Amino acid sequence: MNRLHFFREIKKGVMDTVKEMTYPTIVDEVDRIEGVIEHATGVEWIELGNYDSSIPNKRWEIYKNGHTFIVFYKDQTLWAINPTCSKCGTILNWISFENVWKCFSCDSKFEFDNKEQLQSMRLPTKKVDGVWYVSDHKNRKAWFI
Repeated sequence: MNRLHFFREIKKGVMDTVKEMTYPTIVDEVDRIEGVIEHATGVEWIELGNYDSSIPNKRWEIYKNGHTFIVFYKDQTLWAINPTCSKCGTILNWISFENVWKCFSCDSKFEFDNKEQLQSMRLPTKKVDGVWYVSDHKNRKAWFI
């Protein structure tokens, strides 16, 4: 081994050690900053719990912290939607034989198989330590400092 190769290995070892030592601190700081930003903008994460992805076509209607959510798996991803009509604000009703949510006030239909329609009602979700959370931030007014 020549001297140049030796010093390259030393540099690589020192850099790897520094990366491994600082990574947890950086991750903690990023999580803390995300929490501060979410608090400042009014984002509230509501715990949903654990949901089994092996049950096909299963929908859960959840009422937590004054919010109603419909939770289901679609394409191996947990979806949470706000079950209110985007046109008139009335609660939607699930019509199982048509596979749609229907608003009886304005006669709008939201098809379960139409991703574009569902995307407009979709709420952000995240999974932390095996527990699912949903944010109802679309219904809040964000403010910035």
